[in-house]
Amino acid sequence: MPTGEERVKDQFIKKTTGMIAHSIEELDASYEDLGITFRRQTGKEVITNSSSWASVAFKFQNKNRTSGLFDPPRAMLASFKSRDGMYRRFSYFNIRNKHEAEKICTFLRECFELE
Repeated sequence: MPTGEERVKDQFIKKTTGMIAHSIEELDASYEDLGITFRRQTGKEVITNSSSWASVAFKFQNKNRTSGLFDPPRAMLASFKSRDGMYRRFSYFNIRNKHEAEKICTFLRECFELE
């Protein structure tokens, strides 16, 4: 049985896999462990990119552990900080379903007076 420290280290590795890279092009929301894909990236859009910060939107699907099939698409909005030649995820927000996406879109339309 893993110790507390090993579990924390394992969780850190799982959370950051694909979220550390030398360039924005290398950043990936996919997650694979022991040859099994648990999350696959299906789209990516760089929103902003300055010398030290980047904001990226990812479209991805998680594998349902019960059925083995991939769930409906989700989105992740993530910010990355460049330090020592590496982009590292600083923060992120997941949009889990269509209902959440619609509410966010409505809010943004109202905030920025979009059609």
